Amino acid sequence: MSNILLGWDTMGEQKKADFMEHLYQVYRPVSHCYTGLWEQFKVEAAMHCREDYFERLKFVEEVKKELGNELCFEMT
Repeated sequence: MSNILLGWDTMGEQKKADFMEHLYQVYRPVSHCYTGLWEQFKVEAAMHCREDYFERLKFVEEVKKELGNELCFEMT
């Protein structure tokens, strides 16, 4: 018997399949194929992460500014 499935992560592979099915339901490809769904998701995820990054930077700057104002107020 072959050892090809030795160490196979059944749950991990099922999670991959479940996520691909989710992507299929979200994107509803006209071709009715799974081809390209992961690539489309990666592009959209990257755009979201980039926007999230800049929103977080803005939030940190606002908090720093607010804390700086409070520290100045407490000193007077």
